[in-house]
Amino acid sequence: MRATLPAVLMAAHSAARAYHIGQPGAKWGPAEVAQWRSERVKSRSYEDDVVKALDPLRASFDVVEYGAITYDGPIAHALYAVKTKDWDGAKPSVLVTGGVHGYETSGVHGALRFLATDALAYAAKGLNVVVAPCVSPWGYEHIQRWNPDAVDPNRSFKRGDAAACGSQEAAGLVRLLESCGVARWACHVDLHETTDTDETEFRVAKARAGQG
Repeated sequence: MRATLPAVLMAAHSAARAYHIGQPGAKWGPAEVAQWRSERVKSRSYEDDVVKALDPLRASFDVVEYGAITYDGPIAHALYAVKTKDWDGAKPSVLVTGGVHGYETSGVHGALRFLATDALAYAAKGLNVVVAPCVSPWGYEHIQRWNPDAVDPNRSFKRGDAAACGSQEAAGLVRLLESCGVARWACHVDLHETTDTDETEFRVAKARAGQG
């Protein structure tokens, strides 16, 4: 029998009350974030899955390093975007992003697949195309929605103001867009999915942490 919405909400609420980090109703501080981060396990490689997949594209596209993610400790990732050649800011321009939430795997691999299959066809029709296939590398490697600071990158963007963005991931993407010299974007496709850890991990931690 399919669970009713109230039953699902009650189950999620009970789980949130039992979450092992922090206190109910109190936003996490540095100690709670540090504990949460220490418990995350690296499960896959951004370098192997994403960065190396860009090498075959270099003959047909401009692959640009648009920033780097650094946090306390040995966390450092270069950020890459793939742009169609002969970029012209006067053309209609399309942005595709994947992995803003790193645990949403299909967005990362869908963006890479688009580059390998259809992106050049859109460029041939007179469009600029830029793809940032994995906006949140640490989230991708650890299969997490949040970044290492327990911040949701997708809730961190400030239009046209990288310095005001609430995460390094969001700030890097804003700077990339500023560098493209496009006055008005024709389209932004942001690739997301719903995962099976939303109810068991993300939502219960969010309820305890007071995070987005």
